[in-house]
Amino acid sequence: MHVADADDQPTEWKFNQPAIAQGGLLILNNAATFDPVDTTAGMTGPKDATYAPGITTADDGDLILVFFATDFGGIAPGPYVPETMIAIANQDADPDTYWILGSYQSQRGDIPQADCPTPQLYNVAAAQVAIRRQ
Repeated sequence: MHVADADDQPTEWKFNQPAIAQGGLLILNNAATFDPVDTTAGMTGPKDATYAPGITTADDGDLILVFFATDFGGIAPGPYVPETMIAIANQDADPDTYWILGSYQSQRGDIPQADCPTPQLYNVAAAQVAIRRQ
């Protein structure tokens, strides 16, 4: 994560070895500028283990982001979005597919694991991140 200042210059992001990857940039208003990430948990694995591990937040009103990615090749059905969340990003194109879902937590405490809303056939990565409000 990077908290942007008004005078920030363009930044180049690199991997330390060759990799095929896609990503997204989220611009969040009203996020805490000091220590904005309350907590996070993630995992990678085969198709049968597609979930973002549970987390426990320390602050009330966190923005909960759930991230799923797969190397399914862009032919997967789009994600099913639970009624309690909104779709923030849905990248459904070759070579990799990813989506980000979000919701606000009313009070601090345990957030259960988030199961992948769309079955996958190949390798996956999943994570939950809690962002503190300003």
